[in-house]
Amino acid sequence: MLDRIRVDHFESMVANIVGYFAGVPVHTWSRPGSGKSAMHKTQQTYIQWQAQQMSDEIYDDFKTFGLIDNRLSQQEGIDVRGLFKIITDEHGDEFTSTIRPVWLPTRGTGTIVHDEFNMGDESAKKAVMQLLTDWMVGTHVLPKSWGQMGNGNLAKHKGLGKKMTPAEENR
Repeated sequence: MLDRIRVDHFESMVANIVGYFAGVPVHTWSRPGSGKSAMHKTQQTYIQWQAQQMSDEIYDDFKTFGLIDNRLSQQEGIDVRGLFKIITDEHGDEFTSTIRPVWLPTRGTGTIVHDEFNMGDESAKKAVMQLLTDWMVGTHVLPKSWGQMGNGNLAKHKGLGKKMTPAEENR
């Protein structure tokens, strides 16, 4: 059995920054009010500052480094996947697709933080799981210049987080 390790804020922030540049989503678990969400704003500022120190060319790519707070406790699956619409192809056949959610980026650089993950609706968590594993949800592709991170409260804090499924924990 894999033992859980404890890390401090600095170590967690470093892991998230390395995860961003490696293209690997990192998930942070801890007690409510410990500063998980605030840490991501600090990471955003740090990445912008580091890019500015390197060169103007790199800084141009990262000066508008974004941070999207996708708070799952306030989302449903349709908020993540997008509203349904009917499309007619060139042969006159109709099929169902979805409209890209306005918060889902199509260009630029930044991080999407799937905050309060284990407090989310099951349909929203399933949509985010697809986004985390496939870098797309439905037909909407997340640019590789965007990283993904997760936050969640420990399940032992009753009412502030549900126990994760094995598939969710594994990822």
